[in-house]
Amino acid sequence: LALSSGSMVLDAATDIILDTDSGVVRFKDDGATWGILSRDGNSYFNLYSAISDMDMRFQGNDGGSTVIALTLDMSEAGQAAFNNGITAVAVRVSDNMEIRANDAELYFTNAANDRYARFLRDNSNNGLDLNFYDGSSAVTRFKFGQTGNLQLNHGNLVIGTAGKGIDFSATGDA
Repeated sequence: LALSSGSMVLDAATDIILDTDSGVVRFKDDGATWGILSRDGNSYFNLYSAISDMDMRFQGNDGGSTVIALTLDMSEAGQAAFNNGITAVAVRVSDNMEIRANDAELYFTNAANDRYARFLRDNSNNGLDLNFYDGSSAVTRFKFGQTGNLQLNHGNLVIGTAGKGIDFSATGDA
């Protein structure tokens, strides 16, 4: 099928079926392939961006406005950029996990989201604070300083194993 002008409309009462013995469907513009849908055995459905460094975007309608929900950056080996957070049942990181943000915070919270432990970057001393929220107030329990000091703001240092303690052997007068 080919048209020299205008649009081609495929309209069916039920399904439109694309059936190929090769397992490959190519999308072209003026003869140049820009995308491919393919199958790799019975294990993978592949969505391929054929133009070098051409990003892939997932868009949708959010209350009447078009939003880009996800961008896969092909010039960065497919780095994923989500528009507004990620919700997941479980997350596995196989290499490094990096959190980059001004005044970055990392929360560990319960399912009701009414209690948490939070690591918070302290701009005043370039350290890291560990806060606990018990449902009514947040309290900084520990401060990890840039110089290597650990400050306990509340509570005691408790050694929970018999025969263990604090080793001062690094000093001359151990």
